[in-house]
Amino acid sequence: MRYYKKVMKTAEQIQEEEYLIRVENADVSLDGKGVLYGVSWELKPGEQWAVIGRNGSGKSTFLKLLLGEVRPLPDRGRLTYRL
Repeated sequence: MRYYKKVMKTAEQIQEEEYLIRVENADVSLDGKGVLYGVSWELKPGEQWAVIGRNGSGKSTFLKLLLGEVRPLPDRGRLTYRL
């Protein structure tokens, strides 16, 4: 799975801004099967992302993680919102 982003602001502006969503070293399991391992990612104001990957690569699970529909395994990562 790959992540692509389109930045609408300069790199300097984005570095100075706080993140809106941050995933830190998260592992996710569904029905007892590991799906995502060690995912780290953040969304900053002005960014646009595309999530691209093959079938079964974890795209939908990643988006569910961002929406809070699934959570990282206990003591296996953190999901933080600053909206």
